[in-house]
Amino acid sequence: MESSEARQPADECRGRGRTFYRHPVDIPLHFRRHEHHDHVGVVEDLGFGGIRFRADEPVEPGVTITVDFPSISGKQEVHARVVWCHGSDDDGWEVGAAFLEECDHFRTRMVEQLCQIELYRRAVAERDGRHLKVEEAAQEWVKLHAAAFPP
Repeated sequence: MESSEARQPADECRGRGRTFYRHPVDIPLHFRRHEHHDHVGVVEDLGFGGIRFRADEPVEPGVTITVDFPSISGKQEVHARVVWCHGSDDDGWEVGAAFLEECDHFRTRMVEQLCQIELYRRAVAERDGRHLKVEEAAQEWVKLHAAAFPP
């Protein structure tokens, strides 16, 4: 039996028996296409293989986008290729994109960091009765734990 001390920090978020487990999240993102100006979206779910997010405008399948997450510590970007884009019920667009191979290290760090933020948010709600928005939890977690998070 595995002790809690022996577990890796993000074990509770990793999928068992799946190649790419999807983590439901609700955090802001910025993305750029070739035209070099930012568009804003909200991540709906995220995994090691890709991302699904909501956007205010459609993004053409096949386009490579650069994505960054303002809630994650450090200025890092990840590149992805848009696989699909569908209209959503809220007059916006749902976009699915696959991460490109060059992003393995950042992708792993990003997913683990987002898992830690979500675990922190749940712990604060249970322990303190505070119900933080994901962005608030991310800001608190970064102040408290980002320096100790492995590079």
